Parts: sequence; structure tokens; C-alpha cells
Amino acid sequence: MAEPAAAQDAPADVRLTLGALAAWLSVLATLVLPPAAGAGVGVVALLSAVLALRRRRRWSAVVALLLGCAGAAALATAVRVAGVDHSPLARLAEQRAGATVELVLSDDPRPLAGGAGPPSVAVAARARQVTAAGRTWSLSDRVLVLAPAEGWSDLLPSQRVRVDGRLMPPTHRDLTVAVLSVRSAPARVESPSAMQTAAGRVRAGLRDAAAVLPDGARGLLPVWWTAT
Repeated sequence: MAEPAAAQDAPADVRLTLGALAAWLSVLATLVLPPAAGAGVGVVALLSAVLALRRRRRWSAVVALLLGCAGAAALATAVRVAGVDHSPLARLAEQRAGATVELVLSDDPRPLAGGAGPPSVAVAARARQVTAAGRTWSLSDRVLVLAPAEGWSDLLPSQRVRVDGRLMPPTHRDLTVAVLSVRSAPARVESPSAMQTAAGRVRAGLRDAAAVLPDGARGLLPVWWTAT
């Protein structure tokens, strides 16, 4: 049965898209603000959303949606930024302290292009336990690991490892608490989950299939297809 012409000609409702865009922009802005300022922006935006709804104008609902999404995102991000700023891992990174860290990998190791010396990778992870200067902390902070490819490139997300390295502050202002620079292969504490193991086998098969392609065609594939 054909739809009515009026329904076919109705414009697309982009209000949720605008709300998502407002939240995204709010997160980007809050990341560069002190946590207290970000929280203040969030509270003001939420109060303004309530006031907009009380006006009961045609535009009130849209304005309230935009302000509500932006305010909620700002508050949530401010709380997380405060957690990053007050983490013991952040203080150790400022001191560039050497540490023994237990990590749970969050992503596949990514090869780093260029640079002298042996191949290296970057991998996102969560630090679960950190030992430095005779003290041990249990936490769950985002870190970026810079490591040699040997011993790291075959690791999978969800795998738990232990490694010695040096902590450094991140170069970009985001929710990454520290950068961990290591020079050796990690000690493997726990195996990856069954799902990640199966996904790793699929990726390995795709890499083998892509290995026969010329360089130009391989360059069109995601980096984890072609990385070894």
C-alpha cells in the first residue's frame, strides 16, 4: 500500500541529530576547561533548558533539547576530567616515574609509522594496578602504551598483562591519564576473552588474505588488516 503523499513529502526530523551534535561540541569544549568550569557550564545549560520549556513557544522544545544534551554531556565530562586530574597515575606521569603496571588492553596494537629503530606500536589500555616508589594503587585509568612491536603486536583486546615502563603526561587533552613507554615484551597475566580470541583469528585470516595484494590496494584497507 502506497504511503500518503503528505507523509512522503514530510521533511526529515533532525532534532535528535542536532542534540547529538550539541552534546559532542559540549564534550570537546569541556575537555579543555577546568572541571569546576565545565560543571558550571553544564548546570547553566540544564537550567536554561528548563526555562526554555517554561516559555511554551514553538522553538522551546528544540532549544531545550539542545541545551539539555549539551548540559548533560558537559556535566558527565567534567566529572570524568576531575577523575583524571586527581588520579595518582596523573601525578606519577607528571613526575615521569618508573612503574610496574598491570594493564587490560582496550584495542588492538597499532603500528607506528616512521622513526628510527625497530618497529613499534601504540595500544590503548586501562591501568588496573600501578606500583611505583614502594606504593601500589588499584585503579581503572585510560593509558596509551608505546611499545616495541615484538611481543606486543600479537596481543588482543581484553588481555591482561604486566610490564615495567616509564609514565609520561599525555600530549593531548582528553580522558587519557598517562602515556606508558615500555622497552620490552609484557608478562601475560590473563588470556583474552573467547570473543576477542575468535575476532583475532578472523583478523589474522584477513591479514593473510590481504598479504597477496599489491601495495596500492593494501593501502585502501584498515591498518589492522595489513599490520603484522
